[in-house]
Amino acid sequence: MPSSEAASPNPAAPSGRCVVSPTGKTHLAVALGREAIRQNYSVQFVTAATLGAMLTKAHGDGTLDKQLTLLARPKLLIIDELGYRAVCAACA
Repeated sequence: MPSSEAASPNPAAPSGRCVVSPTGKTHLAVALGREAIRQNYSVQFVTAATLGAMLTKAHGDGTLDKQLTLLARPKLLIIDELGYRAVCAACA
């Protein structure tokens, strides 16, 4: 990211986290995923919040190894919205 677009601390953000204004990151991630699919790569798109919930549930169910195996199958795993939510200690 060019320095002019770098994230800067936002005093309104919880815990002083950095917030990046909308710059088309999701749009770019989707475009990269679509191009990978066009080139016959397998792709999975998931938000960080959904991924965290999936892994937490799998850990509780005793199916974490199975879930991790499923997540490792696609050639490209796109995890969107990293940094938008705090990560709980158990999820880290």
